[in-house]
This record gives sequence, C-alpha cells and structure tokens, in this order.
Amino acid sequence: MCALITGACGERQDLARQRAFFDRHIGPWAGRFFDDLEASPRATFFASVGALGKRFLRIEAQAFEMAA
Repeated sequence: MCALITGACGERQDLARQRAFFDRHIGPWAGRFFDDLEASPRATFFASVGALGKRFLRIEAQAFEMAA
C-alpha cells in the first residue's frame, strides 16, 4: 500500500486504485489471518500482532469510507 501511495514502485496511484488493490489483494484474507493470529493459544506476541492488524484494517476501511 505504501508503494501505491508514494509511488516507490512506479507511479503514484489515486485513491480509487489504492482501494481496488486493497479490496482485491488484501481485504479478502487479511481479516481472517489476523483473527487466526489473535486466537493463537501459544503465541502471545503474535496474538498482539493479530489484534493490531485487525485495528489497522478497521482504520483502512474507515479511511476509504471517509474519502468516498
């Protein structure tokens, strides 16, 4: 996402393309991934990473909604 926003790997992409990328390549799986990390009974650190990741996804979703 950073590369799309900053143009680090080519041209900067507008918000519509950023959202399309997120919705296609990150959104479908990332929530389940972070749920699994958070639910891990043996990995205290990764449970925290899962919780943080879920919060990040909520912030991203809110940001896209605010920009719409």
